Amino acid sequence: MKTSDLHAIAATLGGLPLLGCLRGSPAERAGLRYGDVVLEVNGHRTPDWAAYIDAIQNRRGVMTVRIFRDGNERVIELRLDDEAPRRTQSQLLRELAGESADDNEPFLS
Repeated sequence: MKTSDLHAIAATLGGLPLLGCLRGSPAERAGLRYGDVVLEVNGHRTPDWAAYIDAIQNRRGVMTVRIFRDGNERVIELRLDDEAPRRTQSQLLRELAGESADDNEPFLS
């Protein structure tokens, strides 16, 4: 599926398009993948990134994610790594872009 099609589907459903997961992340281990549309996190709708960031604020060991995939909705539980170091938003963006991530800003989650 083309990225533009995925964005259009996500916009129609009122969710966020998932363009991939970091290797070894809780999301990847739970089976989330490119093409999924994140509709809800921890019982909160996620029509945009601000809503997503608000939804992940109260995570405690497990994060429940409702997605749309292949014409169906699914609920997936992510087991979170409490001992893993938190990354800043800029670190995550650089990591996703394949660059080094080494700043010390607090992460908003």
